[in-house]
Amino acid sequence: MQVIAGGTTGLIKLRPKTTLVEKVPYPDLRDAHLSIRDLRREYIAYQKLPQHPRLLRLHSDSTPERLVLPYLQNGCLHEFLRASSVSSDQRLQFAADAAEGLHVLHCAGIVHGDVNSWNFLIDDKFRLCIIDFAGSTIDGEAGSAFEGFRYCLPRSIDDPSNVRTDLFALGSLLYEIMTGKEPFQEFKDEEAEVFFKAGYFPPTQDLPLGSIILGCWQGPIEMRPDLYLNE
Repeated sequence: MQVIAGGTTGLIKLRPKTTLVEKVPYPDLRDAHLSIRDLRREYIAYQKLPQHPRLLRLHSDSTPERLVLPYLQNGCLHEFLRASSVSSDQRLQFAADAAEGLHVLHCAGIVHGDVNSWNFLIDDKFRLCIIDFAGSTIDGEAGSAFEGFRYCLPRSIDDPSNVRTDLFALGSLLYEIMTGKEPFQEFKDEEAEVFFKAGYFPPTQDLPLGSIILGCWQGPIEMRPDLYLNE
């Protein structure tokens, strides 16, 4: 089988003459038991999730250590935003799809833990599907995922992901969908982290969904810093 992608958890292999992929552990990995653990966690997540347009459907051939899923030829949102001319209407649809997909997870007791534009695939109707639950928190049992610098609510590495951290990451994702670039893309990762810790965010007042993006970053009123670039 052809390997078409790989991540922290395992390899993605395209089944010959099918429209299916398999997600399997890396062979000969020193920490193979961690890869298998995360695959099992993702398998459990799919068992909990409903059938929904914003989700992939786990194929009946799947096992806890080998997930079989549909192959979406349009690829991931991250690459699509950079390789294609995306209309304003399509950006708004992507934003709605991303929020809807995350809501479906939360309703099922799943916190994604690594919301970003790589973890959304584009289906044949150019709608989004949220993927990769290998590191997710399920029913309060902490997973292994942690957001990247530009999607991460500032906190200790020991603090688990929760609905609030997912929503902060959603704000960064919506910003990326609307602008085609990640927050503070012109700065180093560490500098972006410093800005977020200080309560500074990229300007959003002139963006579609700008107030929603800022609301995701700021969170509940009692948690909001005093100063923002928007003011």
